[in-house]
Amino acid sequence: MIAYGLKNDFRNELFEGSKYLLLYADKIEEMKTICWFCAKKATMVLRVDENGKPVYTGEQILIGGNDQYYPVCRKCHAHPPIA
Repeated sequence: MIAYGLKNDFRNELFEGSKYLLLYADKIEEMKTICWFCAKKATMVLRVDENGKPVYTGEQILIGGNDQYYPVCRKCHAHPPIA
């Protein structure tokens, strides 16, 4: 069986489905994504509001695209270089 999708949400918490897929997986392969800001390996997702400000609380699921979610490294998740 092959499955794909986001593992963690914008709060860096596992999605429920991801938790069980990881628990039962015999093999895990990750696709490399680069940080939106610094081009290092992105391991997290940053949610931004309509003004481009980082959001760290709220509902786990909010439908959006590149205007609301950025792939980022751990450093840029904690301190995003957003003006």
